[in-house]
Formats: sequence, C-alpha cells, structure tokens
Amino acid sequence: ALFRLRSARLECMSHVGFEFEGDIAKIVIPTSVDSLLTRATNSNQTHSFVSGAGDDRCDAPFGGAPACAVALPLVSGDATVAVVYADDSDQLEFGAVPGSVLVKFAELVWQYAILVLRDISAKQKTLAVSPSQRFDRRA
Repeated sequence: ALFRLRSARLECMSHVGFEFEGDIAKIVIPTSVDSLLTRATNSNQTHSFVSGAGDDRCDAPFGGAPACAVALPLVSGDATVAVVYADDSDQLEFGAVPGSVLVKFAELVWQYAILVLRDISAKQKTLAVSPSQRFDRRA
C-alpha cells in the first residue's frame, strides 16, 4: 500500500493484495499515533515487525494479523513524502518463508527503488537547467 504524507497525516493512495471493502481514500493515520507506519515516517527509516521477535504488536491498517510487516519511507531531501507498507496477513503462500526473509527482501527492493528514483530525479534536474532553445519567428 502507498501512503502519502500530507498535513501531519498519512493518506492511503492505493493498495494491491489487501482485502479491503471500504473507500481507500478514507484510510488516514495521524502521524501522532504510534504505529509501524508513523515510526517509519517520523524517523525516515525502515521499520518492520516480525511476530515472535519482540513484544511489539503490529496494527495492520487493513486488518488481519500479519506475521511480518514492513513500512518503507520514501524520502525527498531530508523529509519523508510517502510510505510503502506491506504485510503477509492472510497470505498463505508466504507461510513457509520466515518473516525476517520477507522483510529483508522488501528492504532490498526498496533500496533499489530509491536508487532508481534518485537517478530519475537527477536526470530531471539536468534537463531543467539545460540551456533553452531560442526560436525566432520569421515573417
């Protein structure tokens, strides 16, 4: 799921694979509430949950009881602008894979995505500062 940070709250923009019958736009999480998503947002760092690895519990924004979950912030400059959230709630096909492996895989994909986004951003900045062409009108 993709959550956009706007005015001290996370707004769900889209999701894939979660069973959710309500209006996706109505999922809003204030950044003042303690959750996996807000910890990632406030620290600009990845946060994860693996059942049995500690005393923490995971409040899944779409319900369910995940064995593992991960919140991956998308940072622009020094600020988080969005958070990607994934969990294995109700996903039986992941039952044989340890949660720590699933979280590590998500982190690797996230790191690759960050590199791609930085490359795209650098190319856009290069295009923005390149000299503009001048077109003279001839009558």
